[in-house]
Amino acid sequence: MEADLTCLYKPSTWGDRGTYVIHAECKSLNRFERRDTERMKELAIAFPGAALVFATLNGELQESEVKLIRSLAVAERKKRLHRKPSSHVILLTGTELFSHDIGENWRKKGGLYERFSQGSFELTKLDVLADATQQLYLRLPSYFEWLNTEWEKRRQRQARRKAETQKAGH
Repeated sequence: MEADLTCLYKPSTWGDRGTYVIHAECKSLNRFERRDTERMKELAIAFPGAALVFATLNGELQESEVKLIRSLAVAERKKRLHRKPSSHVILLTGTELFSHDIGENWRKKGGLYERFSQGSFELTKLDVLADATQQLYLRLPSYFEWLNTEWEKRRQRQARRKAETQKAGH
């Protein structure tokens, strides 16, 4: 197993007493590839609950990178949905890495970024940072929107099965 960076993170906020393991895959100006996401998957299995960071100096992700990392992020969301140990997938681009204040950088960038800048005080929480960066860079819905959609799909499947069982029984 390999990560470009592994570190411990302890938020300096009231009430948060946890220390978290963070594994990062770092790129200068080159791009994320399948082998990068595969290594991160291995680390997620070996270190359940560790955060997985994809950091690049590039300002944007290419569509091929988005697809690879989105797949991993959704897989980790599904683990969380099923109450299994999961990892928060966080994306950091040059926008965040070259910033002294992410919220201020996002506010200046405008658009969708500006919406997230308003809650930037929460970005010390890994789940909040993961959710925001997944929406910004992977075009995923918020975790709670996604969760509600998944629960609705589950309810619909159960209703179909129940209707099929009742139809077969009569």
